[in-house]
Amino acid sequence: MSASPASFDESDKEVVDSGPRDDSNEPQLPSQPTRGTVLTAYAHKIAIREGSVFTNGTRHTARQLNRWWSAQDLSPEYLTAFHLNHQHTQWKNRRTADLREINTQLKHWKNSNEHQAHRQRALYSREANAVRSETFTPYPPSSADLAATRTARARNRRLGTTVLLAISVALAAQNPAPAAYAAGAATLLAGAAAWIQGRRPTVLNPPPPRLGFPTPEPVPGVASALQPEATPYPIARATTTDEAAECILRALQAENIPVAEITDVERQRWGWQSTVRVSKGTPAAIINKAPDLETLFDLGKGDVIVQPLKSRTACATLLLRQGDMFADLPPAPYLAPKSISITDPAVYGGSANGSPLAFSLAGLMGEVIARSGGGKSTLLRALVDVTTACRDAVTLFLDPSGDGPGPYEDAIRLTSLDPATIERTLLWLHCLAAGRARIRRGLGMGDAWQPSSQHPAILVFIDEFPKLTELSKLLVASLLLIGRKEGVWIIFAAQGATTAFLGSNLAQQPALKILGSCRDVDVKAALGGGMMDEGWLPHRLNPKSGDDLRQCAQVYIEGAPGMPDDPMIHKVHHITLDEAKRRAAERAEAGLVEIDETSLAAALGAPLPDFVAGTGNDRLSEPPTWGELLRLAGASGAPAAAQPAIARHLLAAFAEHGDPPHLTVAQILDHLRQADPEHWKRWDDREERTRLREAGKALARALRAAGLTLTSHRLTELTGKPTGYRLADLRMALE
Repeated sequence: MSASPASFDESDKEVVDSGPRDDSNEPQLPSQPTRGTVLTAYAHKIAIREGSVFTNGTRHTARQLNRWWSAQDLSPEYLTAFHLNHQHTQWKNRRTADLREINTQLKHWKNSNEHQAHRQRALYSREANAVRSETFTPYPPSSADLAATRTARARNRRLGTTVLLAISVALAAQNPAPAAYAAGAATLLAGAAAWIQGRRPTVLNPPPPRLGFPTPEPVPGVASALQPEATPYPIARATTTDEAAECILRALQAENIPVAEITDVERQRWGWQSTVRVSKGTPAAIINKAPDLETLFDLGKGDVIVQPLKSRTACATLLLRQGDMFADLPPAPYLAPKSISITDPAVYGGSANGSPLAFSLAGLMGEVIARSGGGKSTLLRALVDVTTACRDAVTLFLDPSGDGPGPYEDAIRLTSLDPATIERTLLWLHCLAAGRARIRRGLGMGDAWQPSSQHPAILVFIDEFPKLTELSKLLVASLLLIGRKEGVWIIFAAQGATTAFLGSNLAQQPALKILGSCRDVDVKAALGGGMMDEGWLPHRLNPKSGDDLRQCAQVYIEGAPGMPDDPMIHKVHHITLDEAKRRAAERAEAGLVEIDETSLAAALGAPLPDFVAGTGNDRLSEPPTWGELLRLAGASGAPAAAQPAIARHLLAAFAEHGDPPHLTVAQILDHLRQADPEHWKRWDDREERTRLREAGKALARALRAAGLTLTSHRLTELTGKPTGYRLADLRMALE
């Protein structure tokens, strides 16, 4: 049964009215959120905000690290100050090195008794005062300088970072637990740093360092150096002389060199040549900037060559080398045996100005300085090629640490590679020079030895000078002083010119100086301080590297007779191995020049130098003869060995006693006292035992000086076992 509406009472109506409303048009009452919901919403909002901060900070940090990695954080002002401080440091180091070298020279000459010591001391004192009075002049860096400095700083940062990471990885591999904690801490710190950078970003821009030198006024040109008036361009773009002049002008102005004018621009087969005049100072400003100019001209190392003119102190010849200067150098001229005189100028190569490199070696003491790959062997070969073709010169070659003259050995009268034989050879040469000094005027030669076919000069080449013994070096130094007038001329070669190489202050003594690729300290040691500012730049020549010859055998030469002492590059002829062997064989077949008998006789009576006579060295107590030296060196055509006088005396003593198997020292001394009383009776006034001991020691020294390998023995078969010599040993020593 269904209920009808009439059956509902009031209570039912209230219940129905209080139920939910189905009308969508009625507004809903808002619900109140719980506290947990509110906190969650707030935390989410903070997380989004701080996440954005962290993300932005991470990106900013990455950008700054990238700027640091490539050194883009360094401003031009920073790089300029850094570059100027580097200039100042280099200037101080150079000044300190110059003063140290000058003080070394002063100390040497202060303790020297040589006749020019006073003049040398005064010279070096003035040089020291000049160095002390120098003031530092900063040169504003160019844009290329700043770019190079930025690149160098970036490279150093990357290297340091790589090394640090490698060390960290190595330590982590050995200690994984501490490394994990350290990595966690580092991660937290990195995150914190990124968050801080998101809040307060920091731009890397370190302040310029303070200048290390006083600047009462703004450094001139520093600001303008970053904004040159005209942009330099590579010299390869120049096709006319006007374009080349403009290119040179722009580059010099970019380096703040005070250019007055550029003239005489010429196109050469190897590049460009011009004359540059500066408005103040000297062309040394161009020389100092040569490496930077190579960048602006887009040339290789050493291809900007500056040659100051002695006749015009404000001018220099500027060579821009784009190719081989000596590509058209003709080969070494053929010289027939005995076809020239040592006094004639000979051609050794070519010069950068196109003229032949020609001079005479007569009366010259010389040195050849070139490091490994610099062409030292080529230089010596070119010199030996000339001396062995002379009709009035005898060539000797001494090499204590090498293979000697190589293909020219057959054309050289004496070659020695043994240090002991070299000592004896130099001692004999010293005696020869001293002996010639006594006979020179009697031969009508005047103040200096006049080479001729009858009285030839002697050319002594010494390779690897630093390998000589100390005594040999002393003998060479003495020969450099006394040999020039006596026709005994020395040319030595070494890989360096400092005292560390030569063992003494010897580099500036020879008149002829040939410098190939070497170090800047060698230039100062050989030519003197300040010569690099005058254009002497052999240290900028590139030595041979593998099969690439580069500037091998290119040299600067000072002191060559008949040639101007201007700083100019020369190229020495390269004589091939086969051609050198052919020439040497031809000259050997024609017969080598021999030393005159007059000089050989004069050498026998010459006194020993004081530093040899006082050494007590039995081996050098009596200088060898020329024949003995030839036999020691194994030279071809050496005279047969004559029996030394002491050997003849011993043979006579044995013959006197009927050639017994042995003689006592007393028996031998009795014979010697009769044969040479002046020498062997010197101990007669002494007690018998002392007499026998001293005379016996003198006998042993005489045998060694004669080159005899003969020792005494205890004669056990005789009563008292006296000391004596055996006849069989004597005959074997003479064989």
